[in-house]
Amino acid sequence: AELKHGRVAMMAIIGFLGQPSWRFPGFEGVPDGVGALTEAPGSTGFACLFLLVGFFELRILADLEEGNEPGNFGDPFKMVKTQSGGYDEYWRNFELNNGRLAM
Repeated sequence: AELKHGRVAMMAIIGFLGQPSWRFPGFEGVPDGVGALTEAPGSTGFACLFLLVGFFELRILADLEEGNEPGNFGDPFKMVKTQSGGYDEYWRNFELNNGRLAM
């Protein structure tokens, strides 16, 4: 659970820092923060994002994680050459520490 919350916190930090600089196409006029949920394009975008993340969480990520410890999806792009497919104890600790910093 800590690994998953750390990943969400790291993505939230990127969104927080990038929010003043860029917007998704079609969402330029949506207000910042919680006010986005009261506007038509913002609330629709949030609903679509909620459904998409739920689908990935319940269907796709559960299959990728099968047989591994929680949070270990390996290295699907084979970017790091290690025996474990790019995700070993070093990278797990590295990700946990960065997630703790983001939380």
